[in-house]
Amino acid sequence: MKIDINLNVYDENNYFELFFENTKYEPSIKRLEDLIDVIYDFENLDKNTILYYVYRNLNNEESKAYTELYQVRFDVTVLPPIEIGKERNKTHGHYHPEAAPGRTFPEIYQILKGEALFILQNVEGDEVKSVLLIKGKEKELIMIPPNYGHNMINLVSNVLITMNLVSDRFLPLYEEYKIKRGSCLYLLKNNKLIKNKNYTKINEIKMLKPKINYINIFTDFIEDPEKYLFLNRPYLKHNNYYFKEFYEEIPIEDFVIEDF
Repeated sequence: MKIDINLNVYDENNYFELFFENTKYEPSIKRLEDLIDVIYDFENLDKNTILYYVYRNLNNEESKAYTELYQVRFDVTVLPPIEIGKERNKTHGHYHPEAAPGRTFPEIYQILKGEALFILQNVEGDEVKSVLLIKGKEKELIMIPPNYGHNMINLVSNVLITMNLVSDRFLPLYEEYKIKRGSCLYLLKNNKLIKNKNYTKINEIKMLKPKINYINIFTDFIEDPEKYLFLNRPYLKHNNYYFKEFYEEIPIEDFVIEDF
């Protein structure tokens, strides 16, 4: 697979290597056995099945000095169009640690190929304060606000490829997703969202539509890295910025939400 500086993708079905700006990258591979704790129904599934690929720390000659100075990194995630039992293919899900008291590190994704559903959740104990369902398509930006865990799901029968920009000052926190056996909602192949019984209560669920599809996140960062200082210092932005600048709320029409 190859991705150029304009974020065009070539040879998209070659998942095992990535050339970005003429540099070759090797993936971290996630198999079913790595996600077994967060799968809705994993009976009769091959635990060696590859679910997705993650390429980390992408740079070119121009970006490298800026990513090091501003302590951020670019990653690419590739989700093939496979099924996991009754579910569509998905990532594990994780939280971020606090960047400052009361606010965790935010993150930005851009969808390069395919369509995705992002499930964001703000959780206190066993209770889910807020769920944000964000359906994104090619070129759209997905903001992960502070204090939200997240995972993403491949919605279509083609490969899903995303690029993300995030602080390099922390490691993702997977343990709570393992303990709760995944996010608070499972998306099944029939577009039903099933509530995860390991969460006692979900207070609200909102559907959000991305607003921004005209920015190349890679070149935009190079041109104005100061614009992305909030990735390490989230209090630089008012809390509303992470929502109103990136999303508009829409009715939940594409999915049916059911209890167990």
